[in-house]
Amino acid sequence: MEETKTSPIPIRAITRGLEVLRIISFGGSMNMAEIARSSRLPYPTVCRIVNTLVSDGYVEREPARKRFRVTGLVQSLSHGFQNDSRLVEVSRSHLVRLTKTLEWPMIVATRLGSSMIVRDGTHELTSLTLSHYYPGFTFPILDSASGRAYLAYCSPEEREACLRGIEVVEGSDCKHAINLARKHGDLEKIRQDGFATRDRNSFTSPPGKNSSIAAPIFNGSEVCGALALVFFATAMPMKAAIERYASEIKEGAKAISKELRSEKNGGASLDRPLSVGRDTFGLNRSRAQHEAMARAPRQPTTVRIGQTG
Repeated sequence: MEETKTSPIPIRAITRGLEVLRIISFGGSMNMAEIARSSRLPYPTVCRIVNTLVSDGYVEREPARKRFRVTGLVQSLSHGFQNDSRLVEVSRSHLVRLTKTLEWPMIVATRLGSSMIVRDGTHELTSLTLSHYYPGFTFPILDSASGRAYLAYCSPEEREACLRGIEVVEGSDCKHAINLARKHGDLEKIRQDGFATRDRNSFTSPPGKNSSIAAPIFNGSEVCGALALVFFATAMPMKAAIERYASEIKEGAKAISKELRSEKNGGASLDRPLSVGRDTFGLNRSRAQHEAMARAPRQPTTVRIGQTG
């Protein structure tokens, strides 16, 4: 009898538990309501998950406060992680150059499960930003330009595994977006254009204030991430932004891909995608360093909002 290969079905309880742990880790100190709001899970579910994490020693309740924070035990979870920050090192000069040229912040993001994660960005180098998205910030793969660019170019097997994971976690909330991705019409257009867009991103703070354009980054023949430009949604319509910035973003992504293909770094393999499990949190700067850079005096920036180029 022939054995048919099927994508593994994620265990929802584990997925939710890890997501809550990640949210508390990045939030620093949070109460139950904040955790529930960030995770978009029911309050009773969050209470059970947090109490389990407290029981297992990964989270603790602050003395005399109804707030929770991670403990030192979470460091044990990264014990087997092998840091490979090559993508960050290669892309950094291109991010800085593009920010100086285009004036808007740039980010490099890779896939992390059913989300995208910021590996590096230049929000600290420009005043044209509403929020600083540090390395480690995650956002939905289906609701972002970076995620859609990644999905358009990854293998069908990886795409389907990612979509099934979203189905398990999100349920019917993302059914329409998942169906569109599976029909490939939307993704086919992204492949034809060489870039993806997302108008008024819902995951940003504040929501709906930013839009983005992203192009895929390749490590050899496989997509490993995306290069994205983030701009104020009210500054210009998406069509004008595409005419002004899309070619620069695509060329920047191609330049990063070329360096990844041609350079060697300590014997690192060029054949595996950097985004799958091995290069997730290889951050090149600490949060404290980012905050120090953000506080440093900036050179005046000429704002070209209103020009259509």
